[in-house]
Amino acid sequence: MQTHVLEQPYLRVSQLLKQLESEIRGAGLWSEVAPDEKALQSALSFCCDTLHFQQWLQFVFLPKMHTLIKHKQSLPSNMLLLPMAEETLPVDNTHALKDVIGHLDAYFSQLSMHSVVDA
Repeated sequence: MQTHVLEQPYLRVSQLLKQLESEIRGAGLWSEVAPDEKALQSALSFCCDTLHFQQWLQFVFLPKMHTLIKHKQSLPSNMLLLPMAEETLPVDNTHALKDVIGHLDAYFSQLSMHSVVDA
């Protein structure tokens, strides 16, 4: 039973990540071409000097989160992606994408309150 309880956050995050990818694609922001390795190595938050936010989500955030889930590593807490999304994503056709990002932020905040991320 305890294992099942600990698996739930990983399953829910995995579902949210699938929704995130779907919404990035649906908004027409998915890139079929990966940025060069140097762009991915930026020291700035969200690689904001080398990538668009949607590229960071696709090429940095999603792969990192999938790795954490695959290896059952600690999940982030108190993540705030929505302010960056609202500031940088196009206004048109991104409402659903921003909703998913808001759900991710809220879920990670909820996890941190219950200390599941450190289990």
